[in-house]
Amino acid sequence: MKKIRNRILSFITAAMLAITSAVGIIPEFLFVAGAETDPRIIVTLGDSYSSGEGIKPFYGQDEKVSDSAVNQDWLAHRSSKAWAGMLTLDGVNGTMADHRGTNWYLAAASSAEIKHLTQTQEIEYNFDWNDTAYTGTASLPAQLDILNGLALTSNDYITISIGGNDIGFVDILTAAFTSTTEYFQTGIDAKKSLFYSGLKNELISAYRNLASAAGDASIIVVGYPYLVSGTGMFPSDKAAILKDAVDWFDDELRSIVNDLHDNSGLKIYFVDVRSDFEGHEAYSSQPYINELYLLLFETDPDEIDKTSFVRRNSFHPNESGAALYAAAVQAQIDRIEHPFTVTFDSRGGSAVASQRVISGEKASAPADPFRGESVFIGWYDNAGCTGSPFDFEQTVITADKTLYAKWIITGISYTPSVPSYPTSNTPTDTDHTVAADDRPNSGRDVTAEITESKAKLTWDAVPGAESYTVYIKRNGKYEKLRTLSKTSLTVSGLKNGKTYEFLIRYSIGGNLSETADAYEISVTANYKPVVSLTADEGSIAVRWNKVDNAEKYRVFKYVNGKLKLVAETEKNAVRITGTKAGKKYSYAVKAYVNGEWTKVSSSDIATVTAK
Repeated sequence: MKKIRNRILSFITAAMLAITSAVGIIPEFLFVAGAETDPRIIVTLGDSYSSGEGIKPFYGQDEKVSDSAVNQDWLAHRSSKAWAGMLTLDGVNGTMADHRGTNWYLAAASSAEIKHLTQTQEIEYNFDWNDTAYTGTASLPAQLDILNGLALTSNDYITISIGGNDIGFVDILTAAFTSTTEYFQTGIDAKKSLFYSGLKNELISAYRNLASAAGDASIIVVGYPYLVSGTGMFPSDKAAILKDAVDWFDDELRSIVNDLHDNSGLKIYFVDVRSDFEGHEAYSSQPYINELYLLLFETDPDEIDKTSFVRRNSFHPNESGAALYAAAVQAQIDRIEHPFTVTFDSRGGSAVASQRVISGEKASAPADPFRGESVFIGWYDNAGCTGSPFDFEQTVITADKTLYAKWIITGISYTPSVPSYPTSNTPTDTDHTVAADDRPNSGRDVTAEITESKAKLTWDAVPGAESYTVYIKRNGKYEKLRTLSKTSLTVSGLKNGKTYEFLIRYSIGGNLSETADAYEISVTANYKPVVSLTADEGSIAVRWNKVDNAEKYRVFKYVNGKLKLVAETEKNAVRITGTKAGKKYSYAVKAYVNGEWTKVSSSDIATVTAK
């Protein structure tokens, strides 16, 4: 499409030049709209939270039926005031809503599920218009079809909200009004099981498919807002449960998107709107979310199915809410449009190219520079190269930054001191490290097999050895555990997450081996997760150790003596967002090992005060 347009524009330009030359006029500048660059594009996909459900007017609502066909824009409830229409791009005058069909393509549809990105969406309708009743089923094309022929570039964007209908937010909200609190919580737990049993993988595949179809465009995934306030007519206990459910789902979306971005190289970003809507939920004093509307009490000529019990605009953002969405997504676009520069000062070494890094992301560690006989030590964020080297794995970029190379000059010789080895019957620590192949027992090995709180130490036999003495380090000193003739010992009572150091000396002719010739091994008892919490502004990082043979982990929030599932992951860290400053939060983690989930005791629960 773009190539054809550019050829036409090039032909027009050439023709105009020929005409002006023929009459003796050579213009100083010749402007042809769109001839210099392709139009910048935003494509909006997804469900009702992107289509603009809840905010009239809808495109096509004044012409619902034409030539016996129901208007697809109206069926999809695509609003002229949808938040994506409020977005702006450098080089495009006005907002996207001013350029629908050229710079903005709105394909999101109310009630859309993940499958409707690649499949047609069937919509049943039953409405009256111009004194005529219309009943039937209409099909909306697969949403990704709109990308055909657009040839999106790095200057373009795709926004999407999807998954809410698959997880069943409508069912959850309906249950809030019709069930007990306990049953309501049970229903949400069932939705989480549904997510982990297949829906999560569907989302991952959907994002990958979208990235394949998106060309070089950036994909912005938007999350879902807090929906109801517990301060109004909505039950406060159910509002809290629903808020936890939104937190859980958005955290899962964020985790999926961040993993695809960080580990798969996709140009995909997550925008979180929860904090923007906090205090502005339905039934709050200043709501940005519509409350529950029932067709039983109020008719709506723009309701697709007049027999429906609940109006579609229920629990969707109003115009103020749409503005919040637009501001949050616009901020992400601006970060992408205006990245920071990370400059590398190699201090006389080989040149290292600077990097353009989006705000909040990490710079990539470049290949080490070289400089004559000097040895490169690392990159530092200060000209004096003091403190610790710059951490490319953990540090995010929030401003232009210069990193400085630190070097040491080789060619300085020194003579290392030679340590003496103790020969007493009591092993002692030394400040030296002896290479394995310099020891008399070189080539032999000691291993440890961990089973919960037990470690079975096994070592190679030493020819001629009559016995072996095993020591454990306590308070910086080795203490004797046992002397035995066999080459294994099971040590019990190990505390989870703690590291233990063992020393094994052999005896020949009644003489113990030197400490330098002993077996040494460190053992960490990792039979269940040890949780640590770090509070940042508006979020809490939950981290834990990797458990041996664990396939996956589940993160639980501890509330009122009960564990509530908030995330499942194969990694050993998650970030919980939407926390309130000054409030205490408690979390625990279970590991899935050998077909069973580890148990949680009170000592396994970590607590932190949010910032």
